[in-house]
Amino acid sequence: MSLLCFGEAFTRTKALALLLTFSGCACVTGVFGSSLTLTLNGLLYGLGSGFGYALYSIFGKYAVRKYSSLTITAYTFYLALIASWPLADFDYQRLAAIDLQSIGSVLGLGLLCAVLPYLLYTKGLEQIEAGQASILATIEPFVAAAVGVIFFAEALTPVKIIGMGLIFAAIAVLNIRRA
Repeated sequence: MSLLCFGEAFTRTKALALLLTFSGCACVTGVFGSSLTLTLNGLLYGLGSGFGYALYSIFGKYAVRKYSSLTITAYTFYLALIASWPLADFDYQRLAAIDLQSIGSVLGLGLLCAVLPYLLYTKGLEQIEAGQASILATIEPFVAAAVGVIFFAEALTPVKIIGMGLIFAAIAVLNIRRA
């Protein structure tokens, strides 16, 4: 999409990084060496999620030319709130009974795990190409796998190690500066 929207070059370096990233994510998520089954719904949700993420990169790249990353992130979350509100099944009596500590925890997690990453990603779009930013953002499955192993005692399998290595290699490939 970056190629079509911005005329970004699709170089061999980007193609290699994309291949490494895709392979690494497949390894880290358990596609290889597990009994996962692919359903049509799962495939469609995954493709829709990826398409939406790509659109955020594209629109974000256009928007950073005129607005600050904080403004773009704020509007993104306002629109997401409005779009998701009708889909929520609120039990208002239970919602009213929630204590302040729970509200603080939810707000803290929301800011740390949702708002801050989007804000930083959008800020990064000011400096680099949208396509490169999207590939670099795949450090997330690497970090998620590491957190799972370190904090949640998930198994560190050879396939997961290979996947983490492939993701790291993709990021390294993108950051090699040619003389």
